[in-house]
Amino acid sequence: MNVPPDLFRDIALILVGGLVSSLTGLLTGIVLYWLEGQREHSRERRALRREDYRTALRYAQSGRQESLAGAELKEADLAYADLAGCDLRHADLRRAHLYKANLSKAILAYANLEGATLVEANLREADLFGANLKAANLTDADLSGAGMLLAQLGGAKLLRTNLEGAVLEGYDAVKGYISADLSDVDLSTAKFSSQSQEPSNNSEE
Repeated sequence: MNVPPDLFRDIALILVGGLVSSLTGLLTGIVLYWLEGQREHSRERRALRREDYRTALRYAQSGRQESLAGAELKEADLAYADLAGCDLRHADLRRAHLYKANLSKAILAYANLEGATLVEANLREADLFGANLKAANLTDADLSGAGMLLAQLGGAKLLRTNLEGAVLEGYDAVKGYISADLSDVDLSTAKFSSQSQEPSNNSEE
């Protein structure tokens, strides 16, 4: 039987073409599945952020001791909100608007407040241990008695900020000397009590 010389080549091309088509379809399906997963994740994060925002507003209105630890409150408008004593540790408050908010005795340990507006905010005796306050605007804010060990304040605005009695440096049994990071911060108009002086910021050494 005479086999046409191009038969095997044609069969090979058909097989390769089918394989490529199958792989292309498989890869397309994987990419589409991944994109849908990303969209679903984004929808879930938006829903979580909305729910955390509603919880924060409920807290401010009713004074209930609801925990907002780890809450997604990025860019949230919480001006004038009464969040006194609220548990906001590890919360995402980047670029949040907290003008004149009451955060006295709030737990903000390791909270992310980078770029947040805290003008005239009440942070009296707040726990800001390890909080990120880089580039935050704390003009005329009251931080008297606040615990600020290991807080990051690089580039923050502290015009006329009340830091009387605030704990900015100290000694940890494990880590030794620790202090707030005040690099690139102008403290010339900040208010310190006679007992507490501007920290030496030895953390940079």
